[in-house]
Amino acid sequence: MLGRTWLLLVALAAVALVPHGVAAAPAPPQAVIIAGYSGDAAEPFLSRDGRWLFFNSGYAAGTNIDLFAAERVDDLHFVFRGPVAGANSSDLDAVASTDVRGEFFFISPRSYDKTQSTVYRGTLSPTGASLADVAVVPGLQASGPAKVVFDAEVSPDGNWLLFAEGQYVPYNPLAIPATADLQLARRGGAGFVRDPSGSALFANVNSPALEYAPALSPDGLTLSFTRLSAGPAADPQIFLATRPNLRSRFGPPVRVSAATGYVEAATFSPDGRAIYFHHKVGNQLRIERLPI
Repeated sequence: MLGRTWLLLVALAAVALVPHGVAAAPAPPQAVIIAGYSGDAAEPFLSRDGRWLFFNSGYAAGTNIDLFAAERVDDLHFVFRGPVAGANSSDLDAVASTDVRGEFFFISPRSYDKTQSTVYRGTLSPTGASLADVAVVPGLQASGPAKVVFDAEVSPDGNWLLFAEGQYVPYNPLAIPATADLQLARRGGAGFVRDPSGSALFANVNSPALEYAPALSPDGLTLSFTRLSAGPAADPQIFLATRPNLRSRFGPPVRVSAATGYVEAATFSPDGRAIYFHHKVGNQLRIERLPI
């Protein structure tokens, strides 16, 4: 959640433009309608059963950033059901994800100054978009000074957490980080443990540019992420990377060419055949759907 989301720091460290391919898409993206809601809608996530669309209220200056839920009517239509009860605070609350068991994860810097942690979780009610037992996730403290985990997604089975950690100097949760790469954590004990195999898993993905907003397809074989390269006029772009099996690293990523302009933070549909992401149109962030 970055300049898309965490408009984070005064200057972006000089990063090299990385050569990449471009993935073709069979159809253009379509706008998602959330009946009863007209504000910014950013960083979408679909619950594993497809019933709930979770999103946050964008990053406009002077607004409180909260998590909201909408209930599915069809692929392009949802009905707004309000804030995710139990999740929101007076601080930034964003980047929702869930596993198949209903464990709900999100990002909030509400206790960062005390815990150096930003990843929270709670239990999602089976009958509505509300959380119980919300608490910080043990084991995912910042790895060093001015480091912040600002994006995370739990795998469908709940055993892995894909996350982006950036460096902010000085720390400011509404700026652009100087660095950002994808990392991996596995469930261990009461929380998660950083897994060194993440270096190999994302070896073809991480670059001198900023990589963030990871999302995993239902079968675990396709990774979506956002990349932002250097330059004052650069827009973030959405990439896909695939692997032949769950034991392999992800291959070289390709850009999703049909997702044009200022686009970020894709999530997969429950069948893995489409992605949902936010697109800045004028001054507003809206959610769009794209078959892949």
